[in-house]
Amino acid sequence: MYFEQIKTDGLMQWSYLVGDGNEAFVIDPRLDMGVYLEKAGRAGLQITAIFETHRNEDILVGSAKLAERTGATVYRSKYEDPGYTYGTPIGEENVFTFGKLTLRPLHTPGHTLGHLSFALYKDEHAYMVFTGDCLFYGGVGRTDFYGEENLEKMTGLMHDSLFGKIRPLGDHVLVMPAHGAGSACGDGLEEMPLSTVGREFSDTAVLPPDKDAFIALYGRILHKNPAFETMEIRNLQPQGLDCVPYPPVLTALPAGARRVDIRDLFAFSAAHYPESLFIPGDLLSSYLGWFVETSDPIVLIADNVAEETIRLAVASLARQGFDHLAGIMPDGGLSDAAGNAQTLAHIALASPEQYEKMDIAPTLDVRKEDEIEADDPVIDRFCVPLQELRERTNEVPHTQEPVYVLCQSGERATVAASYLAALGRDNLQVIQGGLSALENANGKAR
Repeated sequence: MYFEQIKTDGLMQWSYLVGDGNEAFVIDPRLDMGVYLEKAGRAGLQITAIFETHRNEDILVGSAKLAERTGATVYRSKYEDPGYTYGTPIGEENVFTFGKLTLRPLHTPGHTLGHLSFALYKDEHAYMVFTGDCLFYGGVGRTDFYGEENLEKMTGLMHDSLFGKIRPLGDHVLVMPAHGAGSACGDGLEEMPLSTVGREFSDTAVLPPDKDAFIALYGRILHKNPAFETMEIRNLQPQGLDCVPYPPVLTALPAGARRVDIRDLFAFSAAHYPESLFIPGDLLSSYLGWFVETSDPIVLIADNVAEETIRLAVASLARQGFDHLAGIMPDGGLSDAAGNAQTLAHIALASPEQYEKMDIAPTLDVRKEDEIEADDPVIDRFCVPLQELRERTNEVPHTQEPVYVLCQSGERATVAASYLAALGRDNLQVIQGGLSALENANGKAR
């Protein structure tokens, strides 16, 4: 048996190449599907089938292109069809054989109505289960994609899928989810190399058997990255690339492009192009969609950024449907499109010691609600989570007095400050080191 988990960094999306004899299948291939051709070819395997667990919303999939290159058949759920233009519908009655391996679809609605998991049998015994966005390590898939009016129903379906379809497979069965810790498709995911059905279901605080308790725990609305809607629509159409192309290297800023600075927060705070949005390269997939439309032209500012980080940033943009990357300024650049020198901007930083001396200090806390504790050493706090900032900008005071910006470490606060500064807010100061630094300075809530 051949097995390989392909991890897509940044997006924390996991896909799988599995085979036996000379046949193989792929589950949830990413957009740049050349990696599966390379690995299958090296192992002497012919990819004959491609399975999608559900219509993905956080990453573009490369199923159709991979099928075109291999002659494989794409299989998708028959239980929901939002308008697919490719793929063969399948259900639980379908069984697939690859050498000595047997793959059985399981209808596991909750994340989506048509969601499929796939149980893999080896020598007629359940061996592993590909759970897609149903069961993760330490959590479950979000159930809010059908709106608040369907939240209780979808969360109840998730409970039934987990306890009616996944749990009966047996404690020993290996769990192979579609995402790892850091994904936006679930909450509280754990960083683990491997897990089993028994291990996941042993923690009743995470997976309460009681259906009402499960719904109370997971039946909540999570904020949806606006880029998800674009990917949901595009994934109904054939997508795919052999590899993500490297964009042009620029010597001057193009007119009209959104400036996205992927350097570290200290370099950005010290000097950057005016109206630049700060998002570190390894966090682009998490934050960019909250502030930039997928149709916007983008230029990446990458002065002294490692080539590996630049390539990850470029790939993350393509995998989430940001197709209009005008190019990269690897040297940071000091001129505009006409070659004229530009005045650089900066973000003011306030040390924990400076902040602690303030009697009045309006503080924008951009952490999530579940991160905030009443005894945090924060003065005059008002909360706008980073993912809501674009739609709640008017809640940030536009005054001559400083407004301090806070998160746990300072990184998200700098993202927020850069976005607000581009809108003309020049009264912002980021608390250096964030709440962690304040706590280390033994500050007290006021």
